[in-house]
Amino acid sequence: MSNQEIETAGGLLRTLACLIDEVLHSTSGDIFIRARTVGYLASIGLKACETASLEIRLARLEEAINGGGDGQHRA
Repeated sequence: MSNQEIETAGGLLRTLACLIDEVLHSTSGDIFIRARTVGYLASIGLKACETASLEIRLARLEEAINGGGDGQHRA
């Protein structure tokens, strides 16, 4: 897992999905510890989903305000 993979909320979600899948399919360790781990990762994933949604909305707003993303504000 590289830092680039988790620079965005979407990348973090993909990484979390892989980690949750690994924990769910693991047969080692206490079932309660694995369940707690999945719950913890899922709570992080929920926050990442919210953040991903906000990232998309913000990018759309910035594009609309900047008139297509040229970096110039219109008066």
